[in-house]
This record gives sequence, structure tokens and C-alpha cells, in this order.
Amino acid sequence: MTHRVAGPLFKVSLYLSKMREGRFDKVYNLRKGDQLVDFYDQFKLAHGGVVAMQQADITRLTAVIAAAEAEGLGQHPVVAELRELARRKERSIE
Repeated sequence: MTHRVAGPLFKVSLYLSKMREGRFDKVYNLRKGDQLVDFYDQFKLAHGGVVAMQQADITRLTAVIAAAEAEGLGQHPVVAELRELARRKERSIE
């Protein structure tokens, strides 16, 4: 197996390890001449879909937290849990 095949597979395995840890770092392009371009492009699309879902969750959580605070429930333990969940999701896509 050449480095032009092994490199892309290694990159995907690193990204998958990070995703398993809850980190959705930016996915960079392959080097010129690397193989498995179609496979890698599909991985990038899937990764982008997961990041988009995280962003949608953050938007929804922020709205729910704001609504709870507007109703005077900002100190409720469940709202504190929602804030922590939103922070965790935000850190995962930084």
C-alpha cells in the first residue's frame, strides 16, 4: 500500500477518533496526488452533516434556555444542565 492510499485512510482514522471523543475539528483536504478522493469527499460530507446537526442543537438549546430565563426559570437545575450541554456542544465544534 502506498502512502497515497495509506495517508487518506490514516487521516480518516484520526478524524474518527476525534469524533468519538466529541471533537469535530475542521476536515482538511487531501494532498495533491492522494488516492481515495471520492471516499474522502463522502467522509467530509458526513462530517459536515454531523457538525451542522451540532450547530442546530446549539441554536435550539440557546432558544430554550432564553425562554426558560424569560419565564424566571434561569436558576432551575435543568436549565443549568442545558447550559452545560450547549457549552459542551460549542466546544466540540471549535
